[in-house]
Amino acid sequence: MRSDSLFFPHSLNVLKKSPLFKNIGGKKLTEMLASFHHETWTKNSPAMSSQETLHRFYVIISGRMKVSRINPDTGRELTIFLLSPGDVFDVICMLDEHEHHVEVTAIDDLETIYAPLDEVRRWIGQHPEFNKTFLPYLGRQIRSLEELASDLTLHDTLTRLSRLILRHMDHGTPHRKLRLINDFSHEELASMTGSVRTVISRHMVKLKKDGIIRSKRKHLEIKNLHSLLKHAEEHISL
Repeated sequence: MRSDSLFFPHSLNVLKKSPLFKNIGGKKLTEMLASFHHETWTKNSPAMSSQETLHRFYVIISGRMKVSRINPDTGRELTIFLLSPGDVFDVICMLDEHEHHVEVTAIDDLETIYAPLDEVRRWIGQHPEFNKTFLPYLGRQIRSLEELASDLTLHDTLTRLSRLILRHMDHGTPHRKLRLINDFSHEELASMTGSVRTVISRHMVKLKKDGIIRSKRKHLEIKNLHSLLKHAEEHISL
């Protein structure tokens, strides 16, 4: 990416806040950004393919992106990752150099930058600052997969839904609004909890009726945090 590009300053600002690039000095980060290219996708469209991520390492600049697996026989979908500005994809391809067969969808109009995967692998060896942030970032992704597996195995649907809402609570807002999933449909929430739309709709009605959450202009807020925490802790599948 050329430094005189109109997109360059915004991309640089996102990288400075990214959990993977935030510890790299400004001059070095500017040099690294020169290796990136700009690419966009429209809302609700398929995004980068498994062939592309086998050779390219993407950083999200604006918009949200979901990574999921879909059962071709039933159409059931499970969202594995929900990524937002500053997040990167695909760490798995970078580690094992094998094609990652997942579905990638742009939830919003999506802006990304990408660099050759081999170049990013060299950064790990050449830049200790990058290496130090890469391992914690990878650890957070592994931990989120562990939590997803535990939820699907150990908890019923209401618990999984409650835990999902709690994970996405924006602690920086006084009204306990949600981030990333605040405008999700019941079908999208179902794909994140390994359930189906009808079941999620029934639980959402109960949570609203009990005064635990409310939907305001299609945006979710938590009204009763204590009760939601009880739902997240008590319903254990036997």
